[in-house]
Amino acid sequence: EPSLTYAYAPDPNVEPEELFQFDKVDTVDYLNQVRLGVRNKLQTKRRNRTWDLIDFDIYTYYFPRENLEGNDFSDIFFDLEIWPSNHLKFEADARWNTYDGTVESLNGQFTVFNQDKWAANIEYRRLAHKSDLLASEFYFRINPNWAVKVYERYEFERDDLEEIEVTVYRDLHDWQSAFSFRHREDDNQFWVVFYLKGYPDMPIATGH
Repeated sequence: EPSLTYAYAPDPNVEPEELFQFDKVDTVDYLNQVRLGVRNKLQTKRRNRTWDLIDFDIYTYYFPRENLEGNDFSDIFFDLEIWPSNHLKFEADARWNTYDGTVESLNGQFTVFNQDKWAANIEYRRLAHKSDLLASEFYFRINPNWAVKVYERYEFERDDLEEIEVTVYRDLHDWQSAFSFRHREDDNQFWVVFYLKGYPDMPIATGH
């Protein structure tokens, strides 16, 4: 499925850096670009419903007036999602610089889960000449009242285990609590969070 989208915004009378950044409108600068893309979907039927097995999107931007790097085209972007089943998911995205042949970024994430009982996730992130990162996370619900989550992040560029975090969750009927310990480089942190299940965005937290 090919796509073409044109976006244009004239030069502002006031530069964005001269404005207080209250929202995205205040950051709008000159824009003149054409988005060229091709999206492919592989669909199947499951339980009489359409299922997106593979969703693959490739796109780039053409600048009628050269961009800041002096190029007519941006990098080429790749977005991929694969859902083999209800319990498996793979996501990836990449950014390829066609002018020097460099893969500027590459990210991949594989997740396997069983509803709210357990979940395992492994993620790889690469940023050319800057970062080569591998992260993993495992969540397990021990019983209706207790659950645990373990997270690790390793940076290959510096051969460094950047972060380890362990969180224990306790269900308190109307409340949910979380007790977390994090080791990051030379820093150790411990904190406790309580929040009402009906208002998860309003936590009460304390820690060191």
